[in-house]
Amino acid sequence: MIPKSEKIFRLFNPHNPTVIPKSSNWSSRHHAIGYWFLTPDPAYVPLSGLINFLEADLLPFALILAA
Repeated sequence: MIPKSEKIFRLFNPHNPTVIPKSSNWSSRHHAIGYWFLTPDPAYVPLSGLINFLEADLLPFALILAA
């Protein structure tokens, strides 16, 4: 039987701990495990709107939702 304390789920954060160190208020269930990369699909064709956006030379932005 698994002890109740071991049934707590783990939180895997997809970032490099060298770039963003583990926060001091994270519990032991938080793990910074590095970036997640997907194998590109060779059949993928981006939408024309995405291509237009990327070619427009607009400034990049980031949206981070965190609690």
